[in-house]
Amino acid sequence: MIKRVFQFLLLLAALSWGSFAFVSLLAPSKESSFLAYFGEQDGKIIAIHHPQEVNLQDLQIDANQKNLAIIATLKNNFKDFKTAYLSKNRSLMVLTLQDKWTFSRVRQLFEKGIYSFEKTGTNTFNFGKYRGKFNSKELVLFDYSIELETHNNPHFETDQQSSYSLIHVDAPSWSVDNFYVKPQGTITYRSQVAHKNNRSLVDDLTLFGPYLPEKFTHYEFYEKEYLFFTDHLSAKGPLKEIIKTGAVFLIFNDAPIFLFDMESSDELSMFLNEFYHKTEENKPRTKLSSFPVCASFNELVTVEDLTVYSRDGIGYITTNDNALDALLLEVDMRKTTSAKNKDLDAINTLPRWCSYRKKSSSSLESVSWINQQLLFTRISHNEVDRKPQETENIKNYFTMNPGAPVTSFCALSGRGNVVIETDQELIGYKNGSLKWRKKHPSTLAYRPLRLTTSLLENDHILLYENGNIQVIDRMGRELFAIKGTFYAEPIQTLFNQQNVFGLAKTQELIFYSTETGKLLKRISFSEKIQEWKGLLIHGKHGVGIKTEDQVVFIELNNGKKTRFNGKSQDFVGFTSSGAIFRGKKGMEIHGLKQSIEVQVPSYWKFGGEITSNGQVGELFYDSKTVVFAVQGKIRWKTTTPLSEINHVQAASNLIVLRDDLQNKLVLINSNGAVLDQEERPSQGEVQVTPFGSSGCSITTLLNSFLI
Repeated sequence: MIKRVFQFLLLLAALSWGSFAFVSLLAPSKESSFLAYFGEQDGKIIAIHHPQEVNLQDLQIDANQKNLAIIATLKNNFKDFKTAYLSKNRSLMVLTLQDKWTFSRVRQLFEKGIYSFEKTGTNTFNFGKYRGKFNSKELVLFDYSIELETHNNPHFETDQQSSYSLIHVDAPSWSVDNFYVKPQGTITYRSQVAHKNNRSLVDDLTLFGPYLPEKFTHYEFYEKEYLFFTDHLSAKGPLKEIIKTGAVFLIFNDAPIFLFDMESSDELSMFLNEFYHKTEENKPRTKLSSFPVCASFNELVTVEDLTVYSRDGIGYITTNDNALDALLLEVDMRKTTSAKNKDLDAINTLPRWCSYRKKSSSSLESVSWINQQLLFTRISHNEVDRKPQETENIKNYFTMNPGAPVTSFCALSGRGNVVIETDQELIGYKNGSLKWRKKHPSTLAYRPLRLTTSLLENDHILLYENGNIQVIDRMGRELFAIKGTFYAEPIQTLFNQQNVFGLAKTQELIFYSTETGKLLKRISFSEKIQEWKGLLIHGKHGVGIKTEDQVVFIELNNGKKTRFNGKSQDFVGFTSSGAIFRGKKGMEIHGLKQSIEVQVPSYWKFGGEITSNGQVGELFYDSKTVVFAVQGKIRWKTTTPLSEINHVQAASNLIVLRDDLQNKLVLINSNGAVLDQEERPSQGEVQVTPFGSSGCSITTLLNSFLI
């Protein structure tokens, strides 16, 4: 009985081995595949699945050009094609079909190629300096100089639906990038084995969006564990103890900025001072000698000290204070990615939750670390789609932080040209950049006054301090000074076609040349001025003056004084050619000889003058509404989205409206149309100055910044 059982088991084993051998013949093992000829010496393998989708010269790898030339001439003749595997370094390729190779298929393909074709055996051939052979569904083509050797390669899989794949063969475990070529760009997916990760993926755009600027040239997000796993420099630094969820590396205003959410509510400066045993005062913003942050950030550090700062649970590290100030201002202005950001629209095509995300001028990338796998996604823009990013519009605002509360300021023509008064100091900015600082012993009696000169964007600045006058240029250099005892705010007007400024003494008005400081005119006037302005009435240059008892016009040529009919207590403001008073029925515009009733109630406010469609008229406003009147008749009326209009600043073709409750600005054009939906925060005075031949520049306060 035992003998029979033994014979049965022996027969069963023989049948099993026979079945295994038969199946092995039908399904060649990995070692018998021509793909085993590839190895580490190839560097990488390019697997082209859909050659019609691929421009071989745009492959994102420096491939063997001989291999590419052969494929370029063959790809139009492929039938039943599956994949072409090309070596990056060697003249070696494997072509696979959905069906089996036959010699007629081989001849049909290669006889139309770039080299001569010659059959050398039942399944072998020569193709120029290449030798070839085929077996079942695979064909190998290799240079005469190559001695083929098989390798026991690790298993790998490519996605046959991708346009092409890139197989990395320079590590014990091969990894694969799958590329999907689309009209707007190329999408890449790859997976890689890693040690187990227990941390969750992060929605970085939601987490850090409120702290990011509207525009930047580079963005990298790191989840905390991924940062310290992949970046050995950061692992050596102090931030491992304080980063809570992750960090973002930005390039903004040409400066690197590293920001992150913090574990502790303590200030970042205090934490770093304690870490490095510094005894410095723990100010919110401080400077420390350069220390390890992350490799991407530290590569761009060219200064000895880094600025560190924190607020609202977010830490900031940068090499440039001005860039940090500009970023913080944008956060305060709500110009963040949580509000809108065209630069990040494309990032939304990447996985929302990730461990790493990168945006550069040419590509987008993300990594998701799930359990023991790293899943990579990359989007590379086509050349034609990069151009709009490389030709971005000029930034439409500047930010200026003098480092102290702003007492007053004077906006100059052009963009970002400002003189700021702080406590005991004057500060000058040109094109948004700090250019000079000067101490001054006492507060100015009036804010600095912009003086127009005969040259475009060459303003002078008048400073009024302790009764003395000093006129400086944009760089803070004194041009001339006038000693004396003056009162009332200086004004600017025209006299004999020259730009002049007027000063008031107790018994006279004195007018000086803006260009030279030369005294040009004296006019006797003994009443105390409450308000005055340069006017042009009936072609005559002069000044309108309001005193306690009267409102008058004084011609500069002869000093002739003419009184307006309106009462001083009903005075509202000066226009360029008259004065506005509150009348019995409504507002009234007074010239020297007649007055005109305006179709708005007398409790409305006067907002200045503009020119619309060639007609000069006045602006009036109340609550949410602003109107434009010409000769007293309403030409247009606009209701704004503001809760209430508190201030109006008018330029030649632009009207700026400010809401003190919402702390924001709205712009309307000379026809009363709201220009855009842009958020423009403002918490103080607004000044509008010329920019170029027809543009305007708006300067206003926000916290301790000027915009």
